[in-house]
Amino acid sequence: MLQLYKKLKTFYNKLYAYTYMFVVICSIKIAIKIFPFRTFKSVYSSFIKLIPVLSKRDNKKTQIMVMAIQRLQANLPFQVLCLIQALALKFYLRKENDYLLKVGVKKDERNKFAAHAWIEHNGTTIIGDMPDFNFRELWLWKTD
Repeated sequence: MLQLYKKLKTFYNKLYAYTYMFVVICSIKIAIKIFPFRTFKSVYSSFIKLIPVLSKRDNKKTQIMVMAIQRLQANLPFQVLCLIQALALKFYLRKENDYLLKVGVKKDERNKFAAHAWIEHNGTTIIGDMPDFNFRELWLWKTD
């Protein structure tokens, strides 16, 4: 009976994560399309401040959310760029100030400008890691 309970709890946690992140990703994607970026940033920052966090965030729940974002971005019929992924995770972790949303730049192999967004926690990239990660941090997104 305990095994069944654990499996049902895991299933519920993953279902919640996929549903939550689907709504957040779609909302961010639509808002970025509708609003100029400055307005979007202001609206996003307001939402982060106004919407309460209903449960404590821990590493296991955060890992489930990261997995949900990664699987959704691979299976949704529209592109979910790194900025949207980072914004979605930061929205989930909105009261956790030690999770930092960073934006960086580099020149790619064709000597063209490339930008990337990621979330860091204690120097470790939580979402947005890349094999040749040599982006120069340009901007730390502050929501306060």
